[in-house]
Amino acid sequence: SKLGMIKFEQEVMGYPEWGVDLYNPDFVKLAEAMGFKGYRLEEPKEAEGVIEEFLNTEGPAVLDAIVDPNERPMPPKLTFKQAGEYVLSIFREKLQGL
Repeated sequence: SKLGMIKFEQEVMGYPEWGVDLYNPDFVKLAEAMGFKGYRLEEPKEAEGVIEEFLNTEGPAVLDAIVDPNERPMPPKLTFKQAGEYVLSIFREKLQGL
């Protein structure tokens, strides 16, 4: 798991990613250990069914939605300079083997 928007901002500013990796617990097991229902959503094709079941759960519930860590978030406004810095940061990451 990653802090995706922070990673993107680092890249847009021309820096390689740093300090954005997270190591999460199994949120389904954590929810069950606390006495409520946990759901995991791993595939987009499962989204409708899993979300519907989650929303119809009586009482507290946790939905752990797994997303592609390399999916790029899009800011509300992207300048040409930001796009250029982003490309440079990707190039730097490749050179450094990140």
